Amino acid sequence: MPSFLQRFSTRLALVIGAVLAITAIVVLSFVLRDGGIPAPTDGIGDIPTAHLVPEDIALYVALSTDLDSPSWGGALDEAEDAGAEDSLAQLRELLATEMGIDWDEEIEPFLGGAAVLFVSSLDAENEEGPAGAVIFRARDATAAEAVILDRRSDGFEAREYRDTPYKVMEEGGVLAVIGDHFVYAADEPTLHAIVDTRLGDTRALADADDFRRLRNALEGDALAFVYIHPGNVMDEALEASGAEDARGEEPDILATIGLDELFAEPIGVVVKTDEDSFRVQAAMLGDPGPLVPLLRPRDSRFAAMVPAETAVFVSVYDVAGVVDEAFGDTGLAARLRDAVLESADEEGELGLVEDVLSLFEGELAFALWPSRDMDDFGFVLLAEVDNEDYARELLEELFAEALDAGEVILSVEDGIAAVGPSAAAIEAVLDGNGPSLAGSEHFSATVATLDRGLATFAYVDITGLLTSAVDELEAVDLEGVTLGLIVNLLWEDDRMQIEAAFASGGGD
Repeated sequence: MPSFLQRFSTRLALVIGAVLAITAIVVLSFVLRDGGIPAPTDGIGDIPTAHLVPEDIALYVALSTDLDSPSWGGALDEAEDAGAEDSLAQLRELLATEMGIDWDEEIEPFLGGAAVLFVSSLDAENEEGPAGAVIFRARDATAAEAVILDRRSDGFEAREYRDTPYKVMEEGGVLAVIGDHFVYAADEPTLHAIVDTRLGDTRALADADDFRRLRNALEGDALAFVYIHPGNVMDEALEASGAEDARGEEPDILATIGLDELFAEPIGVVVKTDEDSFRVQAAMLGDPGPLVPLLRPRDSRFAAMVPAETAVFVSVYDVAGVVDEAFGDTGLAARLRDAVLESADEEGELGLVEDVLSLFEGELAFALWPSRDMDDFGFVLLAEVDNEDYARELLEELFAEALDAGEVILSVEDGIAAVGPSAAAIEAVLDGNGPSLAGSEHFSATVATLDRGLATFAYVDITGLLTSAVDELEAVDLEGVTLGLIVNLLWEDDRMQIEAAFASGGGD
């Protein structure tokens, strides 16, 4: 590894760390509009299984088990594009040879609908583990139960609750067949709650407003859907640890910077596939507060400047706006900022970092690309700046150690500040003579898999990175393979939207 990367400046790490922290927080947020909340109409969120799940749960995970569905077809096509031929046949063979499981007799009864795992309690003091259940909307629920009974060596006691028969296993677990659903519950109270929900005495998750909002926002046929309420999970964890009593003794940092609502509301995540891509979309019923400046849709100026062979490209916008929103000059935010800076100023670093971040009112981007001989990487950190003299002064102070050691080069001209390991790396971006990433067919094809325009995003040319390491990966045949990953975060139509796509195709 080159020495300039081994001895990277502490100050540079602070800047990159601040940007990455902001981006990581954004990934967890997604704001939806209020209004009418119709029932979900399609995809994994509309399965009848959600009508058996009580509303007051911590976690719900649903997976389609209909292997003939469009989502599974897309997943299998994508697997073939990645080199896995006839993956279902391989799975059948693996189960038969390694685990002695007959697909037709022991797997098929569970398929044809969906499998749901829900956790109703994360009580750490429960010696038997979390309370919850696994529910299959099965092709043959009775046969599915018979598979479990045949596989288990313990006996059971037959019982009944509200005209619903069930079996309490000697070594734990409760089995029941409810219509076309096979239920494997952790305990009797959970099974009773499922029955009460089915009979309408307990409100079902499928009828909960938050669940409907999230599922409707993440519409479309899906391979999987996840629903989690972090507020409920956090409250249980705090109560179990005794930390709940300590609340209020220390300032609530999330509340101070306006992100407390973001982490108190439910999150939804949906997984989709088609013949060219594998996509993850996320939603959260919270307010991103100071993060909104990062999320405005716009065109990336720097994507049209960095080399076409760029393997990693990250672009954010208006970091200065986020800093101003989160650490303003009034109230608790100001006191928090002052407290942080007071302790950090002993090292004389964080105050400078805040000044530098205030420069980034436009686009801030990082690009990494393999050298022509594939034995090294070029990179550059780019920022749009208004006051070039002030920007040069702050950046020279920030990168003083690296500049003195000759590990990086700094350029500030034409409203662009650029930092790179060499003049050649900076020139490769600023001269504008070569093909650009924005003009790359591979980049364009990966971006095209998203449903919405770009705002804050990260792009990885997986094929390019693997090709640069082909000597270490001799068994990997990359000929004709084009794989890309993109993650996009934006604010549109009064809501924040998150998409990630793993895409094939679009080779240059």
